Amino acid sequence: MDPAKGPQLLSFDDCFGRVFAEGVTRGALHDAARHLSIDLVLTAHPTEVLRRTVLHKHRRIAEVLAPWRDRDSATPDEKLKDL
Repeated sequence: MDPAKGPQLLSFDDCFGRVFAEGVTRGALHDAARHLSIDLVLTAHPTEVLRRTVLHKHRRIAEVLAPWRDRDSATPDEKLKDL
């Protein structure tokens, strides 16, 4: 980063600088981030090859997550959330 030019447009430094300049406090930003829900979304081009690739990725993700979802220490809410 060139201090004379400021942060690169749309970088974290730029975005956070803009948010704080609008009066959002660090505490408010922290609280908002803690309540975010981020979901993985895989989309495919309508061609069959790509569709099969996405289906394979979905199956692989399910295989990786299955042991975590089925663990004995998962709460009922955690198990329902993962369905």
